Amino acid sequence: MAITRTVLCTLFVLYVINGEPEIRIQVFEPHGIRVTLSVLEQNYIKFVVFTGLVSRDTGAFTPFGIGLGDFGTPVRYGVWVYENAKWESYIGDEITFDVFTSNIKGYTNSTPLPQLHGNYSSYYLVPGVKYRKRIVVKEFEKNFEGGLDCQPSVTKLRKGVACSGKTIFEENFDDLDTDVWQIEHYIPKDHPEHPFVSYQRLVTDPTVYVRAGKLYIQPRLQHRLPGFNDTESLVCATLDLSAGCTRKTCVERAVGDVVPPVASGRVTSSHFAFTYGIVTIRAKLPQGDWLYPEILLEPYANKYGSMSGIIKIAMALGSKYANPDTHSHKVLHGWPILSEKCQLFKARSPDKIFWGDYFHEYTVKWTPDGIEFGVDGQMYGNYTPDHNGFRAWLPRACHGDLYTALGSTSRVAPFDDHFYITLGVAAGGIGVFPDNMNSLGKTKPWRDGSRKAALNFLQDVDKWFPTWTYSALVVDYVKVVAL
Repeated sequence: MAITRTVLCTLFVLYVINGEPEIRIQVFEPHGIRVTLSVLEQNYIKFVVFTGLVSRDTGAFTPFGIGLGDFGTPVRYGVWVYENAKWESYIGDEITFDVFTSNIKGYTNSTPLPQLHGNYSSYYLVPGVKYRKRIVVKEFEKNFEGGLDCQPSVTKLRKGVACSGKTIFEENFDDLDTDVWQIEHYIPKDHPEHPFVSYQRLVTDPTVYVRAGKLYIQPRLQHRLPGFNDTESLVCATLDLSAGCTRKTCVERAVGDVVPPVASGRVTSSHFAFTYGIVTIRAKLPQGDWLYPEILLEPYANKYGSMSGIIKIAMALGSKYANPDTHSHKVLHGWPILSEKCQLFKARSPDKIFWGDYFHEYTVKWTPDGIEFGVDGQMYGNYTPDHNGFRAWLPRACHGDLYTALGSTSRVAPFDDHFYITLGVAAGGIGVFPDNMNSLGKTKPWRDGSRKAALNFLQDVDKWFPTWTYSALVVDYVKVVAL
């Protein structure tokens, strides 16, 4: 006959309540347990009690909780952890934790511990709130990098757990691993900048390929690809990317206009998404009139709908000799975008160089407190919202239901959910290049909002295509480190 036994275990840590916290219980093989508490911010930290109960239908077993009852050490950005390297779990164990929180210190080193389900406020004579987390052990985690000595991180992964200061993603492009990177194949009708491109996965003259340990994303002229003869063949034509299409729009039939005149490349880290971390990308940016790089973090689940945000890690327009100079290849920007119509100001690097002449390290540090942009080890842009969040920076025209929704979450919303990495090259588009812009005396050939913008762009191909001598985005490596 099985005997059900329970053992109490308690851990003290420092903690603040600002929104409901996340409690994570992990068990490892062959032994080890970790309990992690994560919150949005750490202000007015006073008092937290973890009271745990382990239930198991078995005979005698080693009691859980030996050596507990000590103070925990808070980790930066509101994460605290308890680890017991000796505890051995079994499949079927039920582990429950009550987490009592208060902004008033309600204990001393000699204060005894309450039982699970106890009245904590009465026991400690302080007001507080109690949360509960329960798991049933169905499988064990492997000891990840750092093992049980791993310091917890506010960084969150779709799969697994991040260790503070440890690399959670690294790509050196020795080859193109399609289990890691998805090569996009679709027509980006929902792109916020409406570029004059399709993203294509081509076998002959590929838009995406690896050579000598580097990723190349190379835009090509659509009318030079199979199925088309010249620029006229794009007018009132059909572009069908149904075979292997990766997104919603796979076919475009041009009516009185042209199909996208540029076939470009785009890859996404389709199986890797994360929340918070330090992203470093060493790359050489594309050069050529009306080109621009796409080095982005994009939302995995679109938690906030059309206002789920995009983080532009690095952006320098491809025109080397543009007028005005503020839109030339010498100007580097990085900034967060809340939605197509609701953008924040663009942080700009003080350095004025041709960013595509050499490789540079582009960095974004994304935390629960804000977003920082840097290049070659120097920070040049810092977005730190106040208690009203990023939404407070938006113009009144952007106020609405989504604006209200952002106020009910964290202050960095919508940048508080999983994002994935995107690398690509775009051309033309709406709202990227000002209508009064010219390059070496050649005026921008289309106007934003024109129904024939892509056609006007194509008709000027003999002027802009000769400038595309170094038109590829070349990426040396991508690295993401947990906070």
